[in-house]
Amino acid sequence: MPDNSNFIDEKNIPDNWAPKDVPAIIPGRAPLGAPAPPVPHDMPQFFSGSIAPVLQHDGSFVATEMGSPRIPKTALMPLGNQANPSTNAAAQSTAKTVAQQVVKAQPPSSSGVTSVGLTMPSIFVAPVSGSPITSAGVLAPALGPESFNTFFAGPTSAQGSVTLDTAAQNSGTGTLFSVSTPSTTANDFAILAIPDTASFAFTVTGPDASWNVINPVPTGGIGCGIFWKNVVASGTVTGNGSFSSSQTWAACLATIQVTGGGTPAVRQSKVGGSGTTSVALTSNTLAGSAIFVIVGGSWAEGTAAFLLPVTISDTQGNSYAQLVDCFKANGNTGIQAYVFAAPSSTAGALTVSVNLPIAPGSSPPAPVNFSNSTITILEVTNLGTPSFIPSFRKPDVSDIPSLPASQITSGQLLLARGGTSADLSGTGGTNQVLRQSTAGAAITVSQLANNNLLGYAATSQKSESAADTNVLTFTPPATAGSYRLRFVMSVSAATAATLGWTATWRDSNGNVQTPVNLALFQTGVAPSALTFTTSAAGNYYGQLDIDINNAATNIVIQLTFAGTSFAAKVSATIERII
Repeated sequence: MPDNSNFIDEKNIPDNWAPKDVPAIIPGRAPLGAPAPPVPHDMPQFFSGSIAPVLQHDGSFVATEMGSPRIPKTALMPLGNQANPSTNAAAQSTAKTVAQQVVKAQPPSSSGVTSVGLTMPSIFVAPVSGSPITSAGVLAPALGPESFNTFFAGPTSAQGSVTLDTAAQNSGTGTLFSVSTPSTTANDFAILAIPDTASFAFTVTGPDASWNVINPVPTGGIGCGIFWKNVVASGTVTGNGSFSSSQTWAACLATIQVTGGGTPAVRQSKVGGSGTTSVALTSNTLAGSAIFVIVGGSWAEGTAAFLLPVTISDTQGNSYAQLVDCFKANGNTGIQAYVFAAPSSTAGALTVSVNLPIAPGSSPPAPVNFSNSTITILEVTNLGTPSFIPSFRKPDVSDIPSLPASQITSGQLLLARGGTSADLSGTGGTNQVLRQSTAGAAITVSQLANNNLLGYAATSQKSESAADTNVLTFTPPATAGSYRLRFVMSVSAATAATLGWTATWRDSNGNVQTPVNLALFQTGVAPSALTFTTSAAGNYYGQLDIDINNAATNIVIQLTFAGTSFAAKVSATIERII
């Protein structure tokens, strides 16, 4: 510090100053016999001051006074090491230390979060297990029960869908009927369908008065009972009642969440006549109304009863998703109902049509007998906007992708679904046809024989030793036609045997023909005769062309015999010519 006026240079030392011997100065020790410290010098006390011990590397240096006025009276160590503890765990952060002390010094505030709860969409069980958490705990959402044969998917079209909350179905036999949903959301719109029981002369009690009646449960073997209501509170929704006598029954129920601000109401409805596959609403629909279609009744389905696929279309081009169905087999009759919905109609006229499935085992294939079933249409307002959120629903035809046949490399399509029940990749050839040997048998490939034709019957080398009134019988179809009858007999032995042949039929005028004998030829012998008497082996044949009417009367070829004895083999054919 050369500019300090308190320092002097050696050249400026006065002449009267003389050196003085003193004991050596040992660092850290005060000089022996050192005088008391002088009065503090007016030199600035650099670095003097006091800082809290927590901010110093070593608190023992605090307030340590030195014996000279020319150095600070209080010695200070540098501040503690400054470092980021996340990058140098060995270094202690002054800021961290201060923060810890501040936190310890202040009690926690009572205005913070005291609990955490969790709500989930309607496909989960409500309330969520463990919710709310007030200290420590586990939130455990769980999926709720769903109807069988449903899957989690989005809407079937760009139109969206109604927001299905719950669906349920049930069936049985007895005097009581009941169907209940899982827990529903408050303010749901509920719809209940109970198809006819394919029975007569009974009465029905229920469902209860909370349900609005569109069509009562049928007691005359035709149609479907339809009911609806607004569900005020969350919980299980039930439709139940009783029959005056034991019935085979089915019932289904669906609840739909209301996404708008109003209360749902059925603006109009229409129940179609029995067997009618298209039904029109009486008035034009409002824009934005939801349309519900219920198809229900008892169907005679041919050889067996199954829950068969049904689809809906209408004149507005709305897309219908199936919400729920129910089914109960009663012999070859299916008691069933289907509930469909389209989320938003346009303003205008509306006609709905049902597309019926093919009855299993029908030949030729034909739709199920719909004569005991009906279509019911409901226009419902205030359900809210269409939903595009995935939900559990029934599969739709649009869910099945279009696959090229080249990608279908395994499995067999059953007869009931239009297949062959067979692998035909190694069959075929000239004059080969697809055929079934018996009713319900798998399809095979072979050439046709005469006996495979509709107007043909035959017997071959039938052993005979007496008169035979039924060598061959054929029942023709109930259409007029021309037929050729052929008779062949090979006699191996005979003793005074008089042999011949004849036939019976109904001619084109409706007259029954029963001639005693018909012309018979012996090979190598002319002319023909009505009978031949022989005691030797020989071959005989005869042929006759006839016309028949449409009465489907049997055509019968017979062998005649009189005499002692004979043994022969007889063949006969009856074939349609025209």
